[in-house]
Amino acid sequence: MRHATRGLSLLVAATMLAAPSARAQRFGPDLPPAEQAALRNYHLTMAKVSDAAAATRDLEELGKRNPELAAAAKSNGNVKTLSELTDRLNSFPGVQAVLAKHNLTARDYMLTVLSSMYAAVGYMAQQHGNAQAAQIAAGFPTNSDNIQFYAAHRAEIEKLQQASKSSSP
Repeated sequence: MRHATRGLSLLVAATMLAAPSARAQRFGPDLPPAEQAALRNYHLTMAKVSDAAAATRDLEELGKRNPELAAAAKSNGNVKTLSELTDRLNSFPGVQAVLAKHNLTARDYMLTVLSSMYAAVGYMAQQHGNAQAAQIAAGFPTNSDNIQFYAAHRAEIEKLQQASKSSSP
């Protein structure tokens, strides 16, 4: 059940949109250029990350109350773009209300979740410090401000993630 409710909150962020590309020597999501740009230009704040974390907890609760919804969300639905991902998220009953409670749209939510993940990839690549790690990180649409933000707020972000994990069964 834990994985089914996580599927609702993150939908397919860690699958299709975060997966390495099928092209040789290219890592990161295969998103249209405009969506790559949206993620590269998105700037994280602690308020956005906190709102997304609170929404994630509430989405997990929604999944617990509605196992059919959680099961449907666990399937990636062949989502390939950020627009398809936000449309899919909006299609699930109750999701828009949960997000609105935290002053988020599905697009805001996914931009924050994905930008946080991609900034973490960039940060980890910097910490690893070799050419292969840098090549992998270069394929993920992020920016140096978000990587610096992640580095500066890593403990807070991890604490929010732990709070979410501890609320799951």
